[in-house]
Amino acid sequence: MFEYILYFLSIVVFGDAALIVLLYFAILGNLNFAGVFLTGLIATVATDLLWYTIGKEFPAGKIFGNLKIPRIKEKYAKFSLLFEKHSLKALFYSKFVMGLRTPVRALYGTKRLPIKPFIVVNFVAGTIWISAIALLAKVLENSLSNLENVVQETAIVLSIIVVVTVIIYFFVQKAIIKNLS
Repeated sequence: MFEYILYFLSIVVFGDAALIVLLYFAILGNLNFAGVFLTGLIATVATDLLWYTIGKEFPAGKIFGNLKIPRIKEKYAKFSLLFEKHSLKALFYSKFVMGLRTPVRALYGTKRLPIKPFIVVNFVAGTIWISAIALLAKVLENSLSNLENVVQETAIVLSIIVVVTVIIYFFVQKAIIKNLS
């Protein structure tokens, strides 16, 4: 039980960096995978709730809404309306974009939007996110040479696609010019 509290605290403090390491060791069999996965999910939802609460208790709207600079006040008002309309989408997608997660959760709290959809969306997005990290950890479990081979093969395929695309582009462009002449 103590180790899960430690996992929880490390994920809250260090975020995804700690989660990646914990999931990697779980996939190697050194830690209980289900326990780490569940602890990671609980920690991410708890952290998101913390940011929601901070936003609710220290609303940014009071700061930006009362500014004397009309341009900032106007932009904040437009952004605020847009966010209220698409808040759940923003909440979901921000889980996967580094740097947006915390401000979006705090803004959701600032707007005092309903907590139930917030928890549901965070739970679903968190499950997808942690599953993606677990998949990454599983890929990293393979030897570096296997991973290196996959990267090299992917680079070769992508290079071929780029070359073929450029050739097709020039042929199409030449045909268009010829037809216009």
